[in-house]
Amino acid sequence: MERRILVVQCAGLGWNLMERCAALRHWKLPFAPLASVFPAVTCPVQATMRTALPPARHGVFCNGRYDRPRHQTEFWGQSAAVIAGERIWESFHGRTAVLFFQQSLGDNNWLTLSPEPVHRHHGGMIPALHCNQREWASLLEKRFGSFPLHHYWGPCANRQSTDWIARATASLMQEAHPELVYTYLPHLDYIQQKEGPFSAKVPSEIEVLLESLDLLRATAGREHYELCIYGDYAIAEVHRPLFPNRVLREAGLFQCREIKGMLYPNLYDSPAFALCDHQIAIIHLKEPALLSSVQTRFRGMEGVAFVQTPQELGWPASAGELILTAEADAWFAYPWWTSSREQPDYASHVDIHNKPGYDTCELFWSIPFLRTSLDATKVRGSHGRVDIPAAFAVSDGLAELRNVPSLLELAQGLKKRL
Repeated sequence: MERRILVVQCAGLGWNLMERCAALRHWKLPFAPLASVFPAVTCPVQATMRTALPPARHGVFCNGRYDRPRHQTEFWGQSAAVIAGERIWESFHGRTAVLFFQQSLGDNNWLTLSPEPVHRHHGGMIPALHCNQREWASLLEKRFGSFPLHHYWGPCANRQSTDWIARATASLMQEAHPELVYTYLPHLDYIQQKEGPFSAKVPSEIEVLLESLDLLRATAGREHYELCIYGDYAIAEVHRPLFPNRVLREAGLFQCREIKGMLYPNLYDSPAFALCDHQIAIIHLKEPALLSSVQTRFRGMEGVAFVQTPQELGWPASAGELILTAEADAWFAYPWWTSSREQPDYASHVDIHNKPGYDTCELFWSIPFLRTSLDATKVRGSHGRVDIPAAFAVSDGLAELRNVPSLLELAQGLKKRL
């Protein structure tokens, strides 16, 4: 490899932001549109960028997964073993560092750095980082302070997480010089999900992103790195939450356990349930005979644009029985209950692992009780569809990649460059 490469994923950096922010349009590197993979959510995108494979081959279809033999869901799992396929760095002899990517723990790269908090038995959480080179985690936290986990996700999510990651990435590049670096800048995603991509607050958050990109670009220049910046998806403005698990419960297909008046999912006995993730929902069925009736039910549901089988998408059957795509201004919320007294105890808390679905409402406080909101109508931004392109830019040394049309081809181009 002639030069080192830094790959920066900017959450929510969509092409729809270009026309609204002159600073982004006129930044030091020219941006171009980039078609994301479907579904355009974090984990499938990051898996594609590390394998140069589409979801049909690397096997990551959303931010969650359903373990069918165990009848359990898992969102935001950290194990790299769930991603099938060779990593793009396996064919060269340099060192690879992966910072703050999901599903990265235990991967075969030189350095992995990611949040892995400890959940206390009596409640609460101890923020902590996982690093296979523990001395690097200790050094970075000594230098920049503890990683601000509460600003990475939840009601307090803001620029502090991006600032910390950008400085840590620059420090690693300056002192360890790994030949390939992946890093993730998250904060632009939060404001768009809370306020919508056309909010008057978005341009100032883009300016924050550009500060971090300026730091990384300057460091890349000094340390002889080529630079690849890409958005994982564009955020669409949404106004309609959809509740597929309520539809299934009303049809007698989603079963619950009532515990002290609260309704918890019973996936052992449920004939069907929906794994909800932004603008995508994956329906899992216990019996193939249910396929036609469930398909018909959701094709008639207002706000659902497409109801497809895995075969229609070219996915393996193990992905689930049906994939729902919301209309452009709608998104899928996971709740199955209809009364606040029925909600499970985790519903009004930040709990990204136990909920059988992605919960955008965790970004909002429910004042004055310091709980997260349960009002899905507050959400103004979502993603998963691929009708709005993301944005990307590369430095002059990667000029041959400037005209690639899709994220998959960008990953394939990087692999060839290695």
